[in-house]
Amino acid sequence: MGKAHPITILQKFYKKFAFLLIPTVRGMYFLIRNNGGFKEWLSGVWIDVLLLLILIIIAIYNWKNIRYSIGKNVIYLKKGVLFKSEKNIKRNNITTITYHRPVFFRFINAVNIFIDTEGGWKNHSDMYVTISAAKKTEILATDGYSKIYSPKLHEILFFSFCVTDAVASTIYTVLLINRMGKIIGLNILTEFISFLSKATEYLIFAVIIVQVLGIMRNFLYYSRFFVRRSDTCLYFENGFFSKTKSVCKIETVNFLDRRQNLISFFLGLDMAFVQCTGYGKVRKKEALLIPAGTKSTVDTCIKMLLPEFQKAEAKTFSVKPSNKAFLRYVRLPLIVCGIIITLGIGAICMIIEPHFAEWLQLAKFSVFMAVVPFVLFAIVRTVAFKKAGIFGITSRDEYAKNFITICYYKGLNIHTVSFYSDKISHISVRQSIFQRKNKTCDIIICTGGDGGYKHKVTGLYYDKEFLFSFFS
Repeated sequence: MGKAHPITILQKFYKKFAFLLIPTVRGMYFLIRNNGGFKEWLSGVWIDVLLLLILIIIAIYNWKNIRYSIGKNVIYLKKGVLFKSEKNIKRNNITTITYHRPVFFRFINAVNIFIDTEGGWKNHSDMYVTISAAKKTEILATDGYSKIYSPKLHEILFFSFCVTDAVASTIYTVLLINRMGKIIGLNILTEFISFLSKATEYLIFAVIIVQVLGIMRNFLYYSRFFVRRSDTCLYFENGFFSKTKSVCKIETVNFLDRRQNLISFFLGLDMAFVQCTGYGKVRKKEALLIPAGTKSTVDTCIKMLLPEFQKAEAKTFSVKPSNKAFLRYVRLPLIVCGIIITLGIGAICMIIEPHFAEWLQLAKFSVFMAVVPFVLFAIVRTVAFKKAGIFGITSRDEYAKNFITICYYKGLNIHTVSFYSDKISHISVRQSIFQRKNKTCDIIICTGGDGGYKHKVTGLYYDKEFLFSFFS
């Protein structure tokens, strides 16, 4: 039976670390104030010290009770003091093994190991243990690989911008704060104008700093990213300071997701992600495969890393949205835009202009900025309408799996998702009253992985028998 690394004591204890501050601060205050000695200090804080010792003893006892064993077919973990738990995970059921090593772990020869299965939890791993780095190869066994993909530095930087939509949100926020600050500053007492001007400058600076820090955090996390492919697994590695490695079985990959937002669409670039239960869960990050590239570049990389999912171009069937469904795509953002503009014009004409003329410019600017996000939604949905649909290859072998590609919008992103029919958990077809009249429908395809994923394609031609036939 293996033993967890001693750093586990600190990991179990650090959340209660605040208790250390209580006796320390009280003791320092007592000594400074009364010039007392150790006995006097102890008499004042003995309850705190006793509580601290109890916490330390519990943490040590917890560590001593953690045991694991790595068998040929099963990985076993036992832990707990008052409530003991034992876990057995079959190696054949493992989808992803993740190895995470923070910076300071390098100095103490430790590593965190996370193990996930298809039937596990959505927000945390099925098994987690901190062990000596020298023993990680017993769990994180790797076979030979022949194909390696490593993106360029500017591709990682572009992805770091796009993954959080930092560019668009920063520009929008800065313009909003800057312009509103200037307009408000012109409409209040002179003595406050200088203060308000400085306040908006500081706020803009704070917004930019927060966004830059977010971009840098993503960049450092995804830097030194590369993927290796063997016959049975994909090996991911990334991280500048803290290192993260993941091993995903090819057979457990649920789907491949090629994604575009407005920036990448107008630049003609794609980003590719892969969904394998557990990959990206540990740090709550995107399950990256290819950070950025043109369509041909991404196609080439996918063909090298996941040739099993490079079949989207050859189609034996396809279902596209009906032309009658276009309004369904853009209806909601256009309606919201109309409501905002109508209410804004009404408020300006009836209230602002007659009674608060000095705030007219601010009111017009506020209405304009409130409309902008919904205009962007309308643009994304218009692009998605042209690309949306369900495409696939029906295998000639009745026992083989059909390969399916679907394209749809979600938020400000356009997704092109590819998967095999056996990865589908269930399908539902929905029709509103108006869709029945137009003979259109929305189809929702649910696939497995980390609690399940829903892929919704809007406004397809309704043919129930055909829609379900190619998912068999």
